[in-house]
Amino acid sequence: MTPLIEIKPHYIPGATGFFPMTAPEYFAAPGVSQSMLKQMARSPAHMKAYLSTPRKPTPSQEFGTLVHTALFETNLFGDAKSHYVKRLDFDGRTKNGKAWTAHHRDKPCLTAEEAEAIIGIHRSIRAHIYGAGLIGALGIAEVSGFFYNEELGLVQKIRPDRIVQRDDGLLFLLDAKTTDDASKEGFRREIEKWGYHRQAAYYLDVCAALGVEIADFLWLAVEKEPPYAVGVYNLTKDDIEVGRKMYRRELALYAKCEDEGRWPAYSEDIETISLSRWVRERV
Repeated sequence: MTPLIEIKPHYIPGATGFFPMTAPEYFAAPGVSQSMLKQMARSPAHMKAYLSTPRKPTPSQEFGTLVHTALFETNLFGDAKSHYVKRLDFDGRTKNGKAWTAHHRDKPCLTAEEAEAIIGIHRSIRAHIYGAGLIGALGIAEVSGFFYNEELGLVQKIRPDRIVQRDDGLLFLLDAKTTDDASKEGFRREIEKWGYHRQAAYYLDVCAALGVEIADFLWLAVEKEPPYAVGVYNLTKDDIEVGRKMYRRELALYAKCEDEGRWPAYSEDIETISLSRWVRERV
């Protein structure tokens, strides 16, 4: 079987292709990510603030990161409890607290409840026929891709959770999401709320531009509480096209703002607001 994709050994700013790098290195590398475009959808000013303002991850984001580690970085976190440490109830500012933290810095540090949930999620996915196949199949996790868009004069970058190769050689992009509701209808709402269709189109197009043909973009959705229910989903081509139109509009706006050196927020004109229909009807 031919290799999944070509992974170049070292990243140099301006280079194109797929490279091995840590998440902090990826975020620091120049280029436009889909998360930046999500902020552009609100306004260019919000996107600039997103880049320049330090943000502490929310508990939900931290939990999602731990799930990703459990699924895609099994050298750091596996199904065995020896791969993590339980967070102790002590003052980390003390001498003993600092020493304990330093000793365990290379392992995820969890509360007992978090550890139980992570193990439950991991086992639930392994018990799901298609989910287990996606996690266990030949694949590459957390690789970073960079493509120079000559038309707009900017770099586009992506970092798929996992690129999976089926036995027949077809490649798939896999994105794992923790959620409160992994049912078909529940996850549809998540896609619409967070713009996951934009992400799918963006990732598929960057891969295509780099010469990597992807058969489909798949989401592995898993609930955060028992029974840790799992669902595997994709979108229709028409829905992917909706996401494509969204990201291309925002990417063009980013290029325009970059060229002009202006990152406006909302409209600078006076705009008329109309009350919602239900308010008028109630009156």
